[in-house]
Amino acid sequence: METSDNNASSSPAPRRSGRARVAPQKFSPEPRPSQNDYASSKRKRGPDNDEEEDAENEEPNVSDEDAPSDEVHDDDDDDDNDEDDDVDADDEAARRSRRSRSSRKPRSKKPAAKRTKTNGATSGFAAGPLAAPAVKLPNRPKKITKIAPPSLARHDENSLYSEIFGSGNELDDVAAHWFQRYQKDDAQALTELINCVLLAAGCEQQLAEDDIRDPENSANRLTELEEAYEQSLQAESSRRGKNKALIEDTQKTLDSAKENREFIDIKVKDLFDIVFVHRYRDIDPKIRAECIEALGTWVCNLPTVYMSPEYLRYLGWLLSDVNVTTRLEVLKQLAKVLKRDAEKLAHFIDRFRPRLVEMATRDSEASVRVAAIAVVDILRGSGMLEPEEVDSVSKLVFDSEIRVRKAVVGFFYELVQEFIDTKIDEIGGNDVLEELFGDQEEEDYDVLRKDWINIKALAENLAVYDAQLDAEQDEIRHGLDVAAEVVNAAIPESRISLAAQVLYEKMPEISNWQVIAGYLLFDHTTSSKSRSSKSHSTEVAVKKAVAPQPQEEAILLEVLATAVRENLSSSMEHGRDRRRHHKLDHEAQEDAELQLAGFIPRLLSKYGSDPAMAATVLRLEHSLDLEIFQQLRQTPATYDQLLEEIATQFRRHVDQTLLNEAVASFLHAREYYELEELVDGRVAGLWEDSVNSLRGLDKICELSLRGNLDRSTLTSLSQTLMKISKLVTVSDCVDVLEAPGTSIDSDQPLVNILVGIVARGRLTEADDELDDPEDEIVAFAIKSCLFYFMWKVQRLRKAIENEEEIQNDDLDKFIVLRKDLIKHLIQTFSSRGFNDDLRLYAVGIACDITQLFIFLRPHIDGPQSAKYGKLRSLLEEMPAGLITKEIIPILDAAERAYAKRTKRTLNDPADDDDPLDDELPPEDDEEEELTEQERFAAELKAEKILCELAAKLVMAILARTIDHTGPDAGKLRKRLARNKNKLGSNFKDVVAYLDEDYLRELQGGKKKPTVKGKGKETAKKPALSTEIVIDDDDDEDDPFEGAEPEEGTAEDLRRRELIDDPIEDDEEEEPPVNNQAEDDEEVIGD
Repeated sequence: METSDNNASSSPAPRRSGRARVAPQKFSPEPRPSQNDYASSKRKRGPDNDEEEDAENEEPNVSDEDAPSDEVHDDDDDDDNDEDDDVDADDEAARRSRRSRSSRKPRSKKPAAKRTKTNGATSGFAAGPLAAPAVKLPNRPKKITKIAPPSLARHDENSLYSEIFGSGNELDDVAAHWFQRYQKDDAQALTELINCVLLAAGCEQQLAEDDIRDPENSANRLTELEEAYEQSLQAESSRRGKNKALIEDTQKTLDSAKENREFIDIKVKDLFDIVFVHRYRDIDPKIRAECIEALGTWVCNLPTVYMSPEYLRYLGWLLSDVNVTTRLEVLKQLAKVLKRDAEKLAHFIDRFRPRLVEMATRDSEASVRVAAIAVVDILRGSGMLEPEEVDSVSKLVFDSEIRVRKAVVGFFYELVQEFIDTKIDEIGGNDVLEELFGDQEEEDYDVLRKDWINIKALAENLAVYDAQLDAEQDEIRHGLDVAAEVVNAAIPESRISLAAQVLYEKMPEISNWQVIAGYLLFDHTTSSKSRSSKSHSTEVAVKKAVAPQPQEEAILLEVLATAVRENLSSSMEHGRDRRRHHKLDHEAQEDAELQLAGFIPRLLSKYGSDPAMAATVLRLEHSLDLEIFQQLRQTPATYDQLLEEIATQFRRHVDQTLLNEAVASFLHAREYYELEELVDGRVAGLWEDSVNSLRGLDKICELSLRGNLDRSTLTSLSQTLMKISKLVTVSDCVDVLEAPGTSIDSDQPLVNILVGIVARGRLTEADDELDDPEDEIVAFAIKSCLFYFMWKVQRLRKAIENEEEIQNDDLDKFIVLRKDLIKHLIQTFSSRGFNDDLRLYAVGIACDITQLFIFLRPHIDGPQSAKYGKLRSLLEEMPAGLITKEIIPILDAAERAYAKRTKRTLNDPADDDDPLDDELPPEDDEEEELTEQERFAAELKAEKILCELAAKLVMAILARTIDHTGPDAGKLRKRLARNKNKLGSNFKDVVAYLDEDYLRELQGGKKKPTVKGKGKETAKKPALSTEIVIDDDDDEDDPFEGAEPEEGTAEDLRRRELIDDPIEDDEEEEPPVNNQAEDDEEVIGD
């Protein structure tokens, strides 16, 4: 550099700035000026040398590279400071500080040397305020550079510290780099962060990764660091050449921090001891919940103080709070704490874990159980549950409460996954399975599949827990519940089905039900004659590992039935909700329907020998959309084969559950007109078998006499009548039952044989061994007769609507048949001294039979009376003497049985009431040791018996087929109202239909407000619904129009579609009550 040399030789000694100039290590991003430019700029310096020098010192954007690099260094004492200044030359504040220090020391020893003149210009100080201003160079962009503390060189091993103070990078970039390291190794990154803070605070002590992984010892380690820091401070104080001001400031800060900490500790302890300790058990549950919420927040925000047994115990104590809200708040706060620091709370968990499991399994509130399950699931994930506790929580997947099942499904699924991993390891690992099943087709369901391991694991877990439940609690059965069986009451879903419902969304093997079907249809037997190779040995090992046990197959069949129902129903809803993809969904549903229709016969062929498993398979048919078979013309081939298999199962078994499922399949198919003929053909064959069996028994014995058959004959007769009682519900059976026999020994119609069998219900002498099968036979015969009369009434209704002539011979036989049936029913319930199932069932059927014909009243007494007056005998009421002798005593016994079970007190009888002489059932007289569940079931059964009996009697009273005429008219109505408010809300609601005001209120709720006055009322009546429209314009009082019929008879009437018109009465037959005839016509008469 020529200019620099000239300055050094020809100019006088320049003024020194007290700093040595060394080329910086970092290059400025701006273009470097040329030497000539630099020289020319120097030549133009004028006498105001000082001002330009000041501009050089104060302008941060001018790099030191613009200055000459070969200045003479006269002061060796300032080398270190100059070196630091060159590293951070752009930092204005640091430079000013160093310049002041330099001017204080070196410049006091030597005068500042002047710079040599460049190109004839002399260098000098500024001439004062009148001097011309110096010309400044353009500013360059300022590059921000951090000051590296002296400790940087000594702690290069801490990369975070080096990046923050020495790299010059933006802090956001530094944080991003650290976060990447944290994601790779969180313990190492946290160690680095904490050590960086310690270094920045001047602490030479460092933490290791083991300290980070031991959070329980964090408080002790922090104390050690404080002590080490204090020792360092003491050492610094005793060191020679110490910085007294720094030491004093540090000590003062340390003392202040200690004082503040002690002050806060005292206040926090006072707050807890004075406020919390007294308010956490406040009488107001809301305050208790707020205290627990605050404690949970303290534990999370300041764990070093509050995460100790002396504070956590309050959370454990309030787990037993009587208030639901408080218990929920405790569980909420515990979940927050355990998610974060479960490993630190081993002592607390060991102490209160049994209570948490108890809350999850037995708490009275479902919401609390759901919250407790979430907390227990955290413990499971941390490995802090005992095996028996895991089992007790896992069994909640069978719970009847849907919210509990949904809450525990994740818990159960994780256990299944662990079991799956164990099985895979036993087989050889995932690599072996991938080699065996790598190129397998997704929709190939008939060959060995990898996901069968998951199905096997699921089946084993469900089987284990199902067996445990069976061992813990026996099924509650209290004899033959005839009343439930005769109406085909819906069978409650099994516990397996309940579990499968919530597992459907969680496990893809369940939602893809074809995989389960293929697994069940596969032949899991292995052969030893096959080739011996590595792949084959693996395949054999997989086959053995996934082979199901018989109990597991039964469980998987129920899972399959549930999965099919969920899948096909959701597909149809999806198609309705998203019409854009309706075509695609419809095609997929068609494929699924056809697949299912093909699976069912194969499953029946494999599992048809077991009635329970066959019944489960038959349930699959109910999910089929048979309209698809009509559209695809698949009926002759696919569905005909399916019907044949169903009929075969009906012939093969006598299990009621299976027969009910088969009948449901027939009824399902008959909903489609094109399939009626096909179904009727199959049913006709079943009818022929049953009729022949019954006539064969009729030839060898008198079926109307009780006690003349042995046990085996009674069993055979019971099985035949049971199938007949199922077949009568499928389709019109009048022709079959009225057809005369072809044999001399049994030539009477089948319905007459059935009515004669009802006579066996008359109990003359008790026989403990044969009474139950005898009563069962009578119950099946009664049900068959009831459906015969319902089908007959339907035909009679159609004949009257079409104004057809009714043959007198047929009518006479029918009238006699009705009288015989009513007589046998009365003998059945009047010959028994207590309310057994058959007695109650006979009373209800007698009421139903008399109500079937009330639709004839307007035809008998109206314009068609000449043609149909001969039907009046079908409207005969039940004998009036039954009210006081039989009906009221039966009602008394039912009320007392329910009151005894529920510990209720009944009203005293009225003065004109007969004394109670009916005995309670023997089982009610005995003081049995019942479990809580058995006692609850007994209460439900007693309430069901009472309400069903009351509903039958109320319907008969409103229909005026009982308690309407005779000396005791109205007595039964009065007796029903005696304990209306004593036997629960269900009984009260049933009896309320006898109140005219209640009926008027119900009817008024369905009508718009009307203006008083008959002239305007007619014009403003709204159109009646389909269910209460009457063919004839008869405005008589009809209580059935104002309210929907109750359970029991109403369900029967809707099911058989026989009494869907309102009951019509004649004004002359029933006088107005309380002179309110016109009001009745307005409210319920239309």
